[in-house]
Amino acid sequence: MLASQMLQSDATGGTNEWLTPPSVFDPLHEEFGFGLDAAANHGTERIQNYLSPDIDAFQFDWTEASGGLPVWLNSPYGKGLYRWAEKAFVTGLKVPTVHLVFSVTSTRLWHQFAMNADEIRFVEGRVSFIAGEDIYKADKHGNRVLSLRKGERGPATKDSAIVIYRPGGKRDGCPRVSSWKQRK
Repeated sequence: MLASQMLQSDATGGTNEWLTPPSVFDPLHEEFGFGLDAAANHGTERIQNYLSPDIDAFQFDWTEASGGLPVWLNSPYGKGLYRWAEKAFVTGLKVPTVHLVFSVTSTRLWHQFAMNADEIRFVEGRVSFIAGEDIYKADKHGNRVLSLRKGERGPATKDSAIVIYRPGGKRDGCPRVSSWKQRK
């Protein structure tokens, strides 16, 4: 499956057109100075240099694309999330890579990649992502109804964590762990 196909829909058939809110992205960008947004659609990108669905992000060298600067990744939450985490982990061997993910600690992805990161920051409260397109849901009669308009916020269905991979980082199954507050 191509990255572009993964960006089009999530595991439930919904959308992956979600913009990272400034309350999460801005303080991290100030801290790291990202050179690449590795998984964005036109209109959901957080910085000027980004990989869109027209590019197979898994075949692309993120280190080169970022100009050697840190990489930001708010990957699609659905089919293929494991591959995004693996790519973040591998890229993190060369340049700092910051991956916003659900903090579902019982998954293979979590144990194989997040637990071998340099640092994990558990986000306090649910992240309210910004809809990148109109979001429709089915009502109890099966009718399609507007749930969120493009630009409106919708809370994540799970808690989130910021997983940080750094060259020369821990990689020993014992990352530094902390709590992290979104900027108001």
